[in-house]
Amino acid sequence: VDKTTRRDAILDHIITNKPNIFEFARIVDFHYSDQYFTKFTISWRVHSTKQPQFSSYIDLRQLESSQSDIEASSMHKMFRMNSIDDKVSHFNQTFLNIFDKWAPVVARRIKKSPASWLTLEIRQSMKSSDEAKRKYKRTKNETHWNTYKTFQHSTTKLIRK
Repeated sequence: VDKTTRRDAILDHIITNKPNIFEFARIVDFHYSDQYFTKFTISWRVHSTKQPQFSSYIDLRQLESSQSDIEASSMHKMFRMNSIDDKVSHFNQTFLNIFDKWAPVVARRIKKSPASWLTLEIRQSMKSSDEAKRKYKRTKNETHWNTYKTFQHSTTKLIRK
């Protein structure tokens, strides 16, 4: 900063090892005190080296709807073929086409990495606790409440372990 930031000739300093990232720096008087404010802008681009992660899976939600396509397929042609290689090729091609349509391979971006502390044992304990809580909410039975509290306590102990 090349101007005084106080009326008594005090300079504020901006110290950096990369002066080329500063777009500008100036003194601004907001009339709040006898001290001026140092205002500056930097251009800082963060380049992430972490690549997004993707997970691929087969979406089987609509597989039952494929029954009509299987029935309408040309599987009967396979019985008229002489070569076993042709039969296998026809069978594979027919079912792959149906599977690609009704059970496609889907790639999804993983937004967050899983919590390292959330083990299978803790997840199972949390599931048991949730089930016990739902059961208590349905019945309002004191025994079910105590069961829920026991599961909740054991889950908390596992997390803190």
